[in-house]
Amino acid sequence: MSEARRRGEAELRFPADSIPELVWTASAEGLVDYYNRFTMEYTGLTKEELGPTGWVGLLYLQEQAAAARRWVQSVASGEAFEGEYRLRRYDGVYRWHTIRARQLSDESGPRWFGTCSDIEEQYRLRQVLQTQYDELSRAHHNLDTFVYAASHDLRQPTNNLRGLFEELRRSASFADPEQAVMLGMVDTALAELDSTLIDLATTVRTQRQQEPVEVLDMSLVLEEIPLGLRPEIMQRGARIDVQVGEAPGLRYSRANLRSVVHNLVSNALKFSHPNRPPLIVLRSYLTPDGQPVLEVRDNGLGMHIDDPAHPIFQLSPASTPT
Repeated sequence: MSEARRRGEAELRFPADSIPELVWTASAEGLVDYYNRFTMEYTGLTKEELGPTGWVGLLYLQEQAAAARRWVQSVASGEAFEGEYRLRRYDGVYRWHTIRARQLSDESGPRWFGTCSDIEEQYRLRQVLQTQYDELSRAHHNLDTFVYAASHDLRQPTNNLRGLFEELRRSASFADPEQAVMLGMVDTALAELDSTLIDLATTVRTQRQQEPVEVLDMSLVLEEIPLGLRPEIMQRGARIDVQVGEAPGLRYSRANLRSVVHNLVSNALKFSHPNRPPLIVLRSYLTPDGQPVLEVRDNGLGMHIDDPAHPIFQLSPASTPT
């Protein structure tokens, strides 16, 4: 080793030994040849005990193989190494660290310079914030589902009221000079209520169109839905059968899927047969050509969709073409 290089390394080690952070250097082949003083204090090991691959051996056992593979890839490619791992302290406690290494070159060739920064407090805070975010996100989605379902369910009583008043208008008369005014006020109130419900559902639907699409774990998503309907399920003695083995993953928006299935399950409970407990099957599978299908099936009253006097599916006023 040249005198200039020895002086350079001595100048590097002085500040490295003065900071409370794990600092190390390695050869071009990735073998560690220097640890600063704090590394030995933190780990309770000598340089000889740490050895040329010391930081890898200090990691949590289940993380060592993956970290070693990444380190070998970085050494082979020269690309920077960075990752978050649990590293063992002198007292046996594992704490989260960000481990970084960069390859630099001088007149002697390439070398690696690395650090292990303790981020235990930041990591725990991040986990707490993530948990709170997830809870708020679930609450937001649940509120959206409730609002959408409520706006959907309330439109039917509104339509029933409109039909009743239409029947009254045809078959009944009132000895009241304000009859026309009163009936007009009722019509206006019902129209405003229906418009409000349509606007509410449209607002929620518009927001949901912006929801990110992801591959959903169908088992988790479908098992969450009965939790929000537990009182109705218990009251009717219903059984929910989730069958997702044939297609456990489905690419869709989480909030939208939960809303659709929540509505279908809610309707299945609402219109269950009086002589048998509800059985609702939630099943995902693939068609012969590989297309995913989500099926909601129940043993309720059923629908007569071909009855022209009482049509089941029709355009709402908001969707009628003009």
